[in-house]
Amino acid sequence: MKKPDMPRTAILKEVKPKGTVRPVIDELAIAGGAYVIVSSTGSTSDSALVDRRKAIADAIKGTPAEGKLSVDFYDRNRIATWVRDHPGQIPWLRARIGKAMPGWQSYGSWSLAPAGVDASYIADDQARILTGDRDEGDGVSATEGINRIRKVLATPGHVVRLVGLSGVGKTRLVEALFEASVGEGALDPSLAIYTNEADEPNPPPAGLASDLIAGRMRAILVVDKLHARIAPADFRDRAVERFDNQRDHCRI
Repeated sequence: MKKPDMPRTAILKEVKPKGTVRPVIDELAIAGGAYVIVSSTGSTSDSALVDRRKAIADAIKGTPAEGKLSVDFYDRNRIATWVRDHPGQIPWLRARIGKAMPGWQSYGSWSLAPAGVDASYIADDQARILTGDRDEGDGVSATEGINRIRKVLATPGHVVRLVGLSGVGKTRLVEALFEASVGEGALDPSLAIYTNEADEPNPPPAGLASDLIAGRMRAILVVDKLHARIAPADFRDRAVERFDNQRDHCRI
């Protein structure tokens, strides 16, 4: 990351100070990594962008890193475009620049696991998720339930509702939807935007959803709703219900 713009001459000096490639670049090449220069001041045309990428490639030409390292250059416009393409990162970024979205968070420890504690998701075989399907009797395991929820949310325009008593682990289960170590087909955490209605989010969930739809931005909204604010009619003896397929929703 560099604040000033980085034209070709500056890139060559950055990659090869005193004519020698930085050791970290060789280390990145061995690891099959990438070397990306980000300029928060620069704003480049397409041709200038190509020239900057070529400068990085030319700097490592003839070194062990040649052909083994992905290289790229981001100016401020490309940074802004990336953020718009990853709306789940917007709350995190706005918080860092002093323009936070009250009540909204990017992916993280929403369940507030204590520091220093192993936060790995533990799937107890005795814990069951009731699906409302009589053929499934006592429901499905937590891992199977997570896999099913992922399949629903992987399709834009679908909704999942999780209902359960306070403290049974609903928020932690939602976190696990984005963890590759749990089940199959983990959701992309960069798409997650979370709020707890007790935090009085601004904009409210419906407003943010409308904004995302209007901007045709892909995101997964996670809304923790206080039981006291849920109408009694919303509670059911089963934990999972499906809406009419014509409504294109799924309720859990």
